[in-house]
Amino acid sequence: MAIVKKVKVTKKELKRDRFVESVLNLYNWGKARWRYLFIGFSVLILAIIIILSFKSTFNAKEKNSQLEMTGALDIYVSGDFKQAVELFTNIKQTYYGTNASKMSNYYIGMCNLNIATMQKNPEENYNNAIKSFKQFLKFKIGMDEIRSAAYIGIAKSFEGLNQIDSAFVYYNYAIEKLPTNAYTPEAYLGLARYYEAKYQVEEALNTYEKIIYLFKNTTYSQQAYVQKNLLEGAIDPLTQIYNKEEKKGANNK
Repeated sequence: MAIVKKVKVTKKELKRDRFVESVLNLYNWGKARWRYLFIGFSVLILAIIIILSFKSTFNAKEKNSQLEMTGALDIYVSGDFKQAVELFTNIKQTYYGTNASKMSNYYIGMCNLNIATMQKNPEENYNNAIKSFKQFLKFKIGMDEIRSAAYIGIAKSFEGLNQIDSAFVYYNYAIEKLPTNAYTPEAYLGLARYYEAKYQVEEALNTYEKIIYLFKNTTYSQQAYVQKNLLEGAIDPLTQIYNKEEKKGANNK
């Protein structure tokens, strides 16, 4: 009868055996599926390369667009709006997706707005300005001042087209959406002009008084003060004439 010697396996050896077994199982699993693993790994590496390449290309595109934007802004500031609108349009089309491309919509709008004021038939430029400003606002970029100026630009374009009700809407947008910035008083002046055009004298006077109170010691408050005095000066003679006619009519009775 053979004697069987019992061997005691320690916990450490048991864990080691399980680890070895797991490694062997993983090896055999990978060996059976190495083609799929190779393809998956290759796809992952390719995706990383494409992403890094795209990022590098986009960064270069963004940099080039900013350089061209600087040149276009120089032309814009010089007052050559026709050439500037061509340059901004080229940036918008060539560098689509960049911040410069998106900002170009704003400057195209400003160029058209300025060109319109120098045209005998400005309708096309006013409409182009409205379209460009609206495209810019869709991107939701830029400082509050620039976005406010875009709303006011749309309002002024509608005002130039004698569509004062639409102008009123966008002057209000500029105040409601961006209430505290450098262009806010200009929006209030637009509202006052609207009220005057609609013969809503009291609302116009109240708006001018609001500008004088809220924006003290600014050119806007000075302008509002002058316009308020002119409006009040136009009211008094009309009131006197009205009162005389009323009195004359009463005496004839």
